[in-house]
Amino acid sequence: MPVRVDHIAAGLGGASSPVAVMQRIADESVELIAAAEGATVEVVNDDFLVYACCSGSLVPAIGTRVKRSASLSGLALQTFSTLHCEDAFNDPRVDLEASNAVGLRSMVCVPLRDRGVPVGVLKVGSSKANAFSHEDVSILTGLAEFLSATLTLAAAVSVAGGQVDTGGHGTSPPESERASQLARFMANVTRPGLADDIDAERRIRQVIDSEDFSLVFQPVVSLDSLDLVGAEALARFHPGPYRSPDLWFAEAARIGLGVELELATARKALDSLPLLPQQVKLGVNFGPDAVTDPRLAELIAARDPARTVLELTEHSAVENYARMRSSLIELRQSGVELALDDVGTGFSNLTHIINFAPDIIKMDIELVRGIDIDPVRRSLARALVSLAEETGAEVVAEGVEREEERHALIDLGVPAGQGYLIGRPGPVTALAKPIIRGD
Repeated sequence: MPVRVDHIAAGLGGASSPVAVMQRIADESVELIAAAEGATVEVVNDDFLVYACCSGSLVPAIGTRVKRSASLSGLALQTFSTLHCEDAFNDPRVDLEASNAVGLRSMVCVPLRDRGVPVGVLKVGSSKANAFSHEDVSILTGLAEFLSATLTLAAAVSVAGGQVDTGGHGTSPPESERASQLARFMANVTRPGLADDIDAERRIRQVIDSEDFSLVFQPVVSLDSLDLVGAEALARFHPGPYRSPDLWFAEAARIGLGVELELATARKALDSLPLLPQQVKLGVNFGPDAVTDPRLAELIAARDPARTVLELTEHSAVENYARMRSSLIELRQSGVELALDDVGTGFSNLTHIINFAPDIIKMDIELVRGIDIDPVRRSLARALVSLAEETGAEVVAEGVEREEERHALIDLGVPAGQGYLIGRPGPVTALAKPIIRGD
């Protein structure tokens, strides 16, 4: 008779196949219990329990059958109690032959049922005697209720405001830590990666609420005279370990806080406008979702729209061009200029140019690097300059790092640029210092 496993996951939201759900239970159990070398979910099959999904050292044991009437797993299922074997060599409840075959000497068996019907056992095991502490047994006993009460997770896990509610408020630190462990287990069984998303949301919200970031500013100059004409604001996040800003913004976008983080960093950047020389315009990076958010227009209107440059990157996918155009019309009527970032490395920014008619076209560093010796790069740059002249836009070269590149760009008619040759990102006060010509 084939093993029936479909009822095992009946209460797990139907998001995954039963086998996938059981596999997550085994995998998360090994992560949860440090002493566990392996874990398996055994399912009822007539008079036997069969290793249906295994993790860790028990992976090779998949398909192993143990008698319900002569095993610790069977007894746990019969009594519906979590049972602990400290040493299989001295425990008559254990099927010693089966335990030796799979390399287990100590184990904890957690019974599983669905709507009162016994359906299987979660077993965690070790090749060492006395591997599991009373705390391990207590944790797994607590999981029996989670995994069994009609196998529904709604009452066990509550995600609200970026936090997992485990009912551990006011408990002692060890109990709180245990509750956190169980919450991660239950969240990851519900949906793989959910616990990581919860951690990420908590981390991003903390950064936003405490403004745990700073802004640096990279100068934009006339390539010929080196006069300062603008700056780009760039965020730097403080929490360790260090991660590049693009990873912070990508994570925030993944969990639905991308706009919140962009608005928080933009607010801090635009608050620096009074500290910049009067002739300097400030570029701030935004994605399409932030551009269409009404809070952005309010934020800019409360500062200095005429000195604000909204930079839309090549990597930003635009889902609704009509909506974007409508938002941009309002912003540009207030005096905001639109810059398209990273132009020259992909097709989508050409679509952006057609749809948005930007005021500034920012030539990507990949197009600038080696432009003095590469005729293909020079040809593409010349085409962008011609396009800008035809549309009334201005070209700004990004990533200018060598004098030869600066001179080549001047010869091509590119009026402005930024890069390490001109100035690295730094504090706003550094923008008041004159740019030193390198040649």
